[in-house]
Amino acid sequence: MINDFGVVEENASLENYNTYGIKTRARYLIKPNSINNVASLVEFLNKENIPYYLLGKGSNVILPDTPFKGAIISLENLNKIEIHDNVIVAECGVVL
Repeated sequence: MINDFGVVEENASLENYNTYGIKTRARYLIKPNSINNVASLVEFLNKENIPYYLLGKGSNVILPDTPFKGAIISLENLNKIEIHDNVIVAECGVVL
């Protein structure tokens, strides 16, 4: 089921997920909590023919004002930073 991949909201408002505050909705807003969940989720959505879009913090994104009939995958929960010697490893949801 789609809930296996993270927090899922159906018929979700995307107003707070884009810096322009465009009032639109998506069939699903999914917030995976691991990189592995993102990979498995994308595989599931492809298998089920559900269109999807990966979304960071929503800056420089202009969303349509018509509802998106697929899944928006918010990467905001993937925000861990690790430092190993001189190497910094940051997940894709880290805010610069």
